[in-house]
Amino acid sequence: MVGMMVVLSPAKKLQLAAASPWASLSRPYYFDQASEVISSLASYDVLGLQQLMKISVKLAELNYQRNQAFVRPWCESSSESCLFMFQGDTYIGLAADQFQSSELEYVNDHLRILSGLYGVLAPRDGIQAYRCEMKTALKVGGVANLTQYWSQPLAQYFDACAPEYLVNCASQEYYAPLKLGLDQLVTSRPHGGIRVIHVDFKEQITTTEGGVAYRTIGLLAKRARGQMARFILTHQLSTPTELLEFKADGYSYHQSLSQFPHRLVFTRHKKANAYD
Repeated sequence: MVGMMVVLSPAKKLQLAAASPWASLSRPYYFDQASEVISSLASYDVLGLQQLMKISVKLAELNYQRNQAFVRPWCESSSESCLFMFQGDTYIGLAADQFQSSELEYVNDHLRILSGLYGVLAPRDGIQAYRCEMKTALKVGGVANLTQYWSQPLAQYFDACAPEYLVNCASQEYYAPLKLGLDQLVTSRPHGGIRVIHVDFKEQITTTEGGVAYRTIGLLAKRARGQMARFILTHQLSTPTELLEFKADGYSYHQSLSQFPHRLVFTRHKKANAYD
């Protein structure tokens, strides 16, 4: 049993041909299901992708080419480490390129990235460039969308991993299928015996009336989720109490806003006009 695992969302921003410390890559656990998803995506033309994903023509053209060129079966030479391919605010906070070589095995065992295409990824898993958000209303496998498609596989995966604690540093969009699956999981153990800990990051502001309010600022919260994941992994944390020591970038645990140990809220003070 793994003591504590942490889950993150993926990123739309990708860095191709990124340097990777892994000597070899691993095959994503649900690559066969990813092939089913990509087959559905590959049936869309450029206009169809633009409408399905609500993206620009330029992005639709890029991802049409990616879908058509997707290599099956899985091939290491056509893949790159997902941990170093994903970029963006969460991954700035995670700072994967700063992990020591001695930490990488632990990171690979205790971090998972949820994905609309691959379902769930370990850091060493080799992936191909893609765009497939979990909220995409893509009909695949006889269900209406990816949230439904991935719900049971994700629940079964984490039930098999059986972490004592699962720290949710993913967005609501990406946690939704896992929650749905855990709620429906046929098991004698509540939520597969997994205790899920949700973390929130809020900015304390002074209102124009002189009061205090707390706001979640999307970009800042994403970066803080990555920082929390890094804190867990580098310190090899195993209990909810240890999470309360997180203090990156001025955040601190806010007891009255939290519901320990199920939901932990971290806040920091910002000026009222900081986001105007």
